Amino acid sequence: MDLLGDIPIFTRCWGTGIILLNFALWCDFLTVYDVVYSWDAVYNRKQYLRLIYGVFYIKLSPELLMNAFVSLSSLQQIEQSTADKRKLALKILFLYVSIVVCIGYTDLPVLSIGEVMGMNMWYYSSKKSNNPAILLVNAAVDQIWIPLSLVSFMYLTGILKLAQAFSLVLPGHMLYFIDEAMSKTYGINM
Repeated sequence: MDLLGDIPIFTRCWGTGIILLNFALWCDFLTVYDVVYSWDAVYNRKQYLRLIYGVFYIKLSPELLMNAFVSLSSLQQIEQSTADKRKLALKILFLYVSIVVCIGYTDLPVLSIGEVMGMNMWYYSSKKSNNPAILLVNAAVDQIWIPLSLVSFMYLTGILKLAQAFSLVLPGHMLYFIDEAMSKTYGINM
């Protein structure tokens, strides 16, 4: 039983990057101000390393540990459902670029590229899954309603504006549309 070897390669690399970046932050090799994505810092001050740091920045505090777990398990589901690694890399690249563009236009507060990417992967894997989620009260719901409920809750409580809430699911939905609808209609296979 090889636990580390059983984890798919992209998930293993992303999980290792998250742990190493959080360790560097904990040891004060880097500060949060060095790794958080900012359109102004990247494109005006030419701090391009933030684009890489932002992917791996998912804070591993006790209250946010579930966020990293859901993000990594969603990537693992996507990776296991995609046979060709080049197509998987193309999906991740599409998500990454669309998230960077969405963050540039919506000015998301506090969230990093990694957290937004995890949320979009959760939405995409939930949308693609046909298995219902069993809640604590023995009610079965479609899995897609869980991330949508979370985003709706963040919008209704005033944490996010409407455009910011859309940016948490729109790139994942565009990827689903390209992957499912476009491949069936036009033969574009991503």
